[in-house]
Amino acid sequence: LGSSYSSNFSGSLDGRGHKITLGGVSTAFKRIDGGSVSDLNISVNYSASGSSDMGALAAVASGSFENIKATVNYSVSSGAGTFKHALGGIIGRINGESSIKNCTASGELSVNTTPRSSSIRYGIGGIGGIIAEAGEVRITDCVNNAKVTSRQYLTSNGGIIGISYGNTQLLVEGCLNYGEISGTTGNHSGTAGICGVADGTHVKTSAAYFKNCRNYASILDLTNKNTSAASHHIGGMVGRSYGMADICFESCVNSGDITSLGGGWASAGGIFGGDMTHGYDWSGDHPGVIKLINCVNTGKISGGMFVGGIGGGVLQHCVNDCQLIISGCSNFGEIESARYAGGIVGQCGEDGFNGLDARSCYNAGKVTGAYTAGGIIGNITDVIGGSYNKISRYLPLVIDN
Repeated sequence: LGSSYSSNFSGSLDGRGHKITLGGVSTAFKRIDGGSVSDLNISVNYSASGSSDMGALAAVASGSFENIKATVNYSVSSGAGTFKHALGGIIGRINGESSIKNCTASGELSVNTTPRSSSIRYGIGGIGGIIAEAGEVRITDCVNNAKVTSRQYLTSNGGIIGISYGNTQLLVEGCLNYGEISGTTGNHSGTAGICGVADGTHVKTSAAYFKNCRNYASILDLTNKNTSAASHHIGGMVGRSYGMADICFESCVNSGDITSLGGGWASAGGIFGGDMTHGYDWSGDHPGVIKLINCVNTGKISGGMFVGGIGGGVLQHCVNDCQLIISGCSNFGEIESARYAGGIVGQCGEDGFNGLDARSCYNAGKVTGAYTAGGIIGNITDVIGGSYNKISRYLPLVIDN
C-alpha cells in the first residue's frame, strides 16, 4: 500500500487473514470513525522526522477492531524536535468508544527526541498510543511483543496503552506484555507493562479497570536521577494514575524486573508505580478510590523514592475520604528503595492522609529502604512537602490478617 486511505472510514473491512505491507507511509487509514476491521495483518517500517499521530492500522480511530496483527518498526528521530502526538502499534489515537480484541503487536516503537515538551499527554503504546476523552473503551485479550523505547520528556509509555485521560472508562482484561518498556520522562508521566498513565484529570466519569493482565518484561526508567525531570513513575500494570474517580486492579500479575533510576518523587511498583488519588475534583467532596484485589508480584523492584511489591507510592492529597483498599495481594520479589520500601506498598500519605485498608496480604521478599522499610507498608505519613491544606478528618488505618 503506497498511500494511506485518506477519507474517514466508517465501514467494515474483513481482512480474511491477508497481509497489507505499508510502503513509505505510516498508517493504512488516516482516520476510522466507528468502523469495523477484523482478521487483518499489517507490516510497516517507517522512520519519521516530523511529529504526527501514527499507528499501523490507523492514525486516529474509534470502532470495533478484532484479530489484527501488526509487525512494526517505527522510529521517530531527533530531527522531529519535540514529539507531540500518539504512536501505537495498532492505533495511534483512540478518540471514541471502541472495542479492541485479540490484537497483537510485534517489532519496535522508538522515539529518540530529547527536547523538553510542555504537555504530559503524549503517548506510545504497543496496541494504542493515546486514549483521549473516548468514553467506554474495552481492550481484551491483546498481546504486545514489541519493544517500546522513549527518550522524550513527559511522554508516557506502555505495552498496551501509553496514556488514557479525561472522560474515559477503560477496561483492560486478559492482556499480556512481553516487550521491554523503557522511558525517560518527567513529573506526571509514567512507563508500564500495560498502561503508562491513567489520568482522570478530575473528571467524575473517569475510571480504569485492569483484570487478569500480566507483564513478563523488564520495565526500565532511563532518567538521570540528578536532573529536574527525575520524578518518573513506573509499574508492571500502570506507571501513574492521577485524579481518577475509580481505578481497580484485579488478579493482575507482574513477573518482570522494574528498575527506577529517578530521584525526586520517583516511584516503582509491581502493579502500579505512583497514584495520586486527589479525587476527581478539588472541592474535597468527591473522593477517588483505588482497589487492589488478589494481585501478585514476583519481579525485583528497585530504585526510586517510593518502592513497593504491589504499589510504589500512594499520595492521598487534599480530598476527604480518598481510599486505598488492598485485599489478598502478595509479593515474592526483592524490594529495594533509595528511601521508602514496602513489601506491598512503599509509601502511603501526603497532606491529609485519608485512610488505608489492607487485608489478607502476604510478603515473602527481602525489603530494603534507606529511610524506612516494612514487610507490608514502608511508611505512612500525613505530611510530605509541607503541612499546607492538611485535613483533620481521617479514615481508620487497618492492616489485618
